[in-house]
Amino acid sequence: MTTIALRIRTLTVNAPFIVADIGGTNGRFAIATPSNGGHQFSEIRYLDSPSYPSLVAILKAYMESLEDNVPFRACVAIAGPVTGNYVKGTNLGWYVDIEADRRALGLSQLKVINDFQAAALGLTQLKKGERRIIKKGNPLPDAPIAVLGPGTGLGVACLMPDSNGYQAVACEGGHATLAANTELQLQILTQLKSTNPNDHLCAETLLCGSGIPLLYQSYCAIKKLPHSQLSAAEINVKAHNGDPAALACLTLFCEWLGSFASDMALAQGARGGVWLAGGVLPKIESILHRSQFNHAFVNKGAVKELLWETPITLALNTDVALQGAAYHMMRS
Repeated sequence: MTTIALRIRTLTVNAPFIVADIGGTNGRFAIATPSNGGHQFSEIRYLDSPSYPSLVAILKAYMESLEDNVPFRACVAIAGPVTGNYVKGTNLGWYVDIEADRRALGLSQLKVINDFQAAALGLTQLKKGERRIIKKGNPLPDAPIAVLGPGTGLGVACLMPDSNGYQAVACEGGHATLAANTELQLQILTQLKSTNPNDHLCAETLLCGSGIPLLYQSYCAIKKLPHSQLSAAEINVKAHNGDPAALACLTLFCEWLGSFASDMALAQGARGGVWLAGGVLPKIESILHRSQFNHAFVNKGAVKELLWETPITLALNTDVALQGAAYHMMRS
């Protein structure tokens, strides 16, 4: 490599770049500036994702909000499987052609990764005060770690140990079929199936922010309780104010999520532990601790003792995907 080429590469590596975590509800944006082996964020913005028709439109809106010195590189985390140069967003319905979008935005480099792949990478960068132990255990060193969490949808990823720490592998486990483990859960699935017989009842149907209102309506209908159409945020407020139906709904949500979490841990061989991320759980953390989450997690018959040894940790920092996108860009 020539001296000039080496200098250009050094300038590029050290140059600020745009990072984004675009979910089904919010898009989080920042400029990441490499610093002392890490990075610093500035120009942090939050945009309403559904208000934009495409990745180009929302990135362009952010770039236009910057007065000057707009970076020429970007790394974007988005919900959906990334297949080569293409992404089909699962929550927003966007179709992303990475190379065409790069040209449309005038960027020299555009990287797009799965949002929970980014979240998993971000979890490796968390500080001590940004996480909480949900269940203690005895993790095996150099074993996979399952990562999952409810936001607008239900994200799943896996952290695989490698020579540089961990490699994050994107999964679509949130679209696995949801199983019932109690009579009440079976009643809810039966009711939903009778109403929409052709629908696939996957875990993301109920175990995410957009699924909480449906779970609440189903619970109230089965219990013959009066109810109205409420958002997840409204249900959370009612639960924290002592409303029995709302509290029961979120308690059931946590219990069901615990069972799903151990399904993912078993499927991934996650003897290194389970990390919970996403924007929903930090808002209902007190309910999570009082729920049957841990009981449902370990209640898996022959592998119960193995699951008792699996620690579970909650990420309190809801911007882990933004951190992970920056980490991915700097490491690649």
